[in-house]
Parts: sequence; C-alpha cells; structure tokens
Amino acid sequence: MKYFTVFFLFLSLNLAQGQSVNSDQIREEVKALTELFDLNDVQQQKAVQILDRKYADLEKLNSYRDTDPSFYRQKRRSLHEGTQGSILLILDAQNEAQMMAYKKWKKDQRIKRAQLVNKLKEQGADPEDIKDAKVGLGLT
Repeated sequence: MKYFTVFFLFLSLNLAQGQSVNSDQIREEVKALTELFDLNDVQQQKAVQILDRKYADLEKLNSYRDTDPSFYRQKRRSLHEGTQGSILLILDAQNEAQMMAYKKWKKDQRIKRAQLVNKLKEQGADPEDIKDAKVGLGLT
C-alpha cells in the first residue's frame, strides 16, 4: 500500500505541476505499478509506453497553461483519467490478484477524492480546484 500511495501521489503532483519527467522517474513509476499490481514483463513495457505518452502529451499541453487555463485544466483532467484507464487495460482481467488490487485501489481513491473535495468545499476553494480533486489530481 505504501508504494501505491507514493506512486499516485507522484503521478498527481507531476501531472498537476506539469513537470517534465526523465526515464529514471518513469522507471520508478513503473516499479511502483509493478509492486502494486504485480505486473509481468509485457505489462511493464506497456506501462512504460503509457507513461511516456502521458508525459509527452503533458509537455504539449503545457503551452496552454498560461494562455488558456480552462482548456489546460480540462485536458489535464482528461489526460489523468485516460492514463488511469490505460493502466486498467494493461491488467489481466483473468488475474484475480490484479483485479482485486485494482478494485481496492479504486475504492481507496474514491474515499480520498471525496475527503479532499469536502475539505476544499469547506475552505471555499476555487471550483476548478474542486473539479481537479474529483478526478484525483492533487491527492496527498
């Protein structure tokens, strides 16, 4: 569970801040995914491709950060959700352990997102920050 939390915190922070990521960082993320979902070699290669694509797309998207913040945030949310969906697709639906780990992770994320959204609402946060929290960006 420790790796899971660290991995998705890392993903959320990098995605939220729009930082470029080097291959060492991607390897660390793949390592965390592997430990969380017990990925095989083929799944690990696909995870590398997913993360490479995510960060390449994020780099392209960064040009809109200051010029069109609403578009930037909307696309960043879509990218985050798409990455999570792609990770689900590389898991083996016949592998009960992977599916159980994924279901547990989704449940934990729903709880964390709900807590973060409630906290932000109580603080009178910007509606865009609340939308980010609803998809899981900024989870700590």
